[in-house]
Amino acid sequence: MLRTRLLVCLCLLSPLACSAEDIRLDNELADCAAVRLAPLAVQGNLATVEGDVELSKPIGDCACFSALARYTSSVEVEGVEQVLQQGLVNLKTGGKKTLVLASDPALIQGETTILTLSCAPPL
Repeated sequence: MLRTRLLVCLCLLSPLACSAEDIRLDNELADCAAVRLAPLAVQGNLATVEGDVELSKPIGDCACFSALARYTSSVEVEGVEQVLQQGLVNLKTGGKKTLVLASDPALIQGETTILTLSCAPPL
């Protein structure tokens, strides 16, 4: 009951607080890297999430050609995937990584954000 009241208060204060748990992680590198996501954060016009990456083995063992991994954030709008942001993250070591989900927080407000982690394409 207290948790529900707290969530309602957070939602009234900040609409993005309601969607902090609405990030679905599609980790294609799960055999090599476990990722724990922190709640969504807004910094200026950027919606970000911090991921704590724990490597069980190098991502090269998961068929990646380098230590670079690609992340993609997207939402589904009327059944169609809309890519919001893509980037590279160095997974030579684990630790905290900040990922930009959207350059306009309104794009993910009220939506489930899909965060995909995969091998970076070869250069």
